[in-house]
Amino acid sequence: MDFALSVAAPDATVVLFAPLPPGRPARIDLHDVYFRDLRLITTYSCGPKDTRTAYGLLAAGLVAPEQIVSDFVTLDDLPAAYGAMKRGEILKAMVRFGPSDS
Repeated sequence: MDFALSVAAPDATVVLFAPLPPGRPARIDLHDVYFRDLRLITTYSCGPKDTRTAYGLLAAGLVAPEQIVSDFVTLDDLPAAYGAMKRGEILKAMVRFGPSDS
């Protein structure tokens, strides 16, 4: 989180994808956040139980990735995909790892 806040441009949104451990306070320079007009938002990050359940459904063939993902992208395409998601052109992307993603 410290790194994200330090490299965020003025008027940026910093998305907190994963929480800190329980009981661990975050030290944020609110003066800096305020005067750089930064926004801090959270997003859902599934836990180990959710991940195991999803993997089991996919592995058993009960759910196909095409049913829950609108676009498949490579790691190289990920920056452009984030822009497309922000513009509402992609609903849900999934990164496919393969030989071209070295």
